[in-house]
Amino acid sequence: THGIPVIFLTSKGDPEDLAYGLDLGAADYISKPFRLRELSARVAARLRFSRDLVRTKVLPPINPASPLAGGNLDPDVIAAHLLFSNAFVSAADLDLAKERLLEARATGAIISMPEMLFKMGVITEPQRETVDKKIEAFQHGGTEHLGGYTLLKKLGEGGMGTVYLAEDSVTKHCVALKVLAPRYNYDLEYVARFRREAEAMKSLRHPNIAAAYAVGEDLGLHYFAMELCEGETLDKLIHREGALPWPRAVSIVTAIARGLDHAHKHGFLHRDIKPGNIMLTTTGAVKILDFGLLKKVDQSEQSFNTSSGITVGTPDYISPEQARGDKLLDGRSDLYSLGATFCHLLTNSP
Repeated sequence: THGIPVIFLTSKGDPEDLAYGLDLGAADYISKPFRLRELSARVAARLRFSRDLVRTKVLPPINPASPLAGGNLDPDVIAAHLLFSNAFVSAADLDLAKERLLEARATGAIISMPEMLFKMGVITEPQRETVDKKIEAFQHGGTEHLGGYTLLKKLGEGGMGTVYLAEDSVTKHCVALKVLAPRYNYDLEYVARFRREAEAMKSLRHPNIAAAYAVGEDLGLHYFAMELCEGETLDKLIHREGALPWPRAVSIVTAIARGLDHAHKHGFLHRDIKPGNIMLTTTGAVKILDFGLLKKVDQSEQSFNTSSGITVGTPDYISPEQARGDKLLDGRSDLYSLGATFCHLLTNSP
C-alpha cells in the first residue's frame, strides 16, 4: 500500500472477523455504522503513529509477512509491534505496560502484554483477542525453522507442548523437536520444568533412555532436540495386542529398570513412569521418554507438588508417598510406578 493505511470495514466487530481483516493486511478496522469524521480520524492517527515508529525506532523491525524476520520473536515484541503499528497504543502506553509486566511477573503472575494493556484500559477485548490470534499465527502458522532445525511435520501434541519431526540443518539428521506450548512462556514453573527435562536427558546417556541433543529458545519458543524413536508407546501396544505374554513383559520391564537405575545413579527421579512414557522402537529397543516431571533426588527440601499444590504424576501409577506430596522420595518411588506398569502389561488393566 506504499504507506497508505488500509482500514477494514466490519459489520460484526467480533474477533474472528477482525482477525480475518488484519490477516488480509488491514492496518486498522472500524465497525459499521460509522461517521466519516471517525474514519478520517483513524486514518490520521494511523499515519501519525507510522511516522512516529519510523522516527523514534521504538521497536526492532519485524516484517509481518515473515514470522522469522527480526530474530527472536518474543510474544511481547510481536504484540508491541502489532498494537503500536496499528495505532492501538502509544509508545508511552508500551513503556508503562512493560514496567507493570516486570512488576507482575516478579510476583509469579502469568500475564501477557495484550492482557496487561487490556487491564490498563488501553485496548479493547476484541483488540486483545485479535492480537493473541496474530501472535499464534506468527509463532506457528509460518514457522518452518527453529533454532537450526527445519520442521517437517507434527508427530504429536501433549499438555505441555508439541513434538515435531525436524531435520538438523547442519548434520541433516532427523530428530524429534519438542516445543513448549506458547501459553506457558510466562509460567516460570513450566519453563523450568521443560528446561530441566532437556538438561537431564542431555546428561543421561543410556540405551534405554531417549537421548537429548540440544536445548534452546528461538522465535520466543522454548525447545529441545532429542533422539527420534520410531515405534509405538506401550499403552498403544497393549491397546492393540492386549495383555503381553509374561516373558515379553519381563524383558521390557527389565530394560526400563536398567534405564531407571542409570537415572537414579545420576541423582534423577523420573516421577511419571507409565506405559505411555515407554517407547518400543521398530528395532525392538525399549526407550524411556518424557522426563517432564523429573527432579533431582537431593532437592529434598522441595515438595513433589507443583507450586499450585497439585500432586504431579499419573494417579494409576504413582507411589503412595508421591501421591501424598512427600518431600523425601528416592528411586523406590519410580520402582513402584514400574511395578504398576508391569501389572498393566500383564493384565491389560492399570
